Amino acid sequence: MTNRDSINYCCIIEDDDIYVSYGSDKGYSRTIIEHIVENGGLNEYGCYKTNDKLFIYRDYGNIGIFVCVADKGYDVAICMTFLKKLSEKVEETRSKFQLRAYMKEQMTLFSDPSNVDKVKRLQREIDEVKDLLGENLRKMVERGRTIDDIDNDVAELENFSKQFDQNAKELESTMWWRNIRMRIMIGVIILVIIFIIITIICGGLTYYKCRSESEPSPSPDPEEPTQTG
Repeated sequence: MTNRDSINYCCIIEDDDIYVSYGSDKGYSRTIIEHIVENGGLNEYGCYKTNDKLFIYRDYGNIGIFVCVADKGYDVAICMTFLKKLSEKVEETRSKFQLRAYMKEQMTLFSDPSNVDKVKRLQREIDEVKDLLGENLRKMVERGRTIDDIDNDVAELENFSKQFDQNAKELESTMWWRNIRMRIMIGVIILVIIFIIITIICGGLTYYKCRSESEPSPSPDPEEPTQTG
């Protein structure tokens, strides 16, 4: 695929007729329909090449057959991704005006080499994930594990997680109350200590020292006059 390769034309076929299309036709639609008629229909997806063009199609059942025509060197996997995006748009709207505008927009994006590189990179990442999942599934099957076993493990993990959360909340509540009780006990001890200190300073439970210092001293009695005989 070179920087000059691009998607030239795309269309949606319903009942052996073009429902909506975008791009310079140049007889592509006639070639596509003739190919469908000659082959008695199409497989779910496929592609074929002419001298200079690549025809890629995918049958999405009741929403139609999606076709794009690209330069011969264009990447088939990218074309399939392009058709997938068109099918998702058709599920949103059947407006020919909106579909034609969307086709134009996507053809421009998919003809930009930088965007194509991003799509390829994303496709590679998806393929790597699929390969990894397939390898893991194969290993599990080799170990004699079934999907039911995996479901049971997942259920056990979920139950363990719920039990762990419940225990964590109970522990948090217990620690909170223990902290409150500890603070109350410390407060009571401090009050007792203060009480004992004050009691010692004031001379015991009668607090006579503290009272004598705070009560005013009584004034002396006036001397009685002496009587002379």
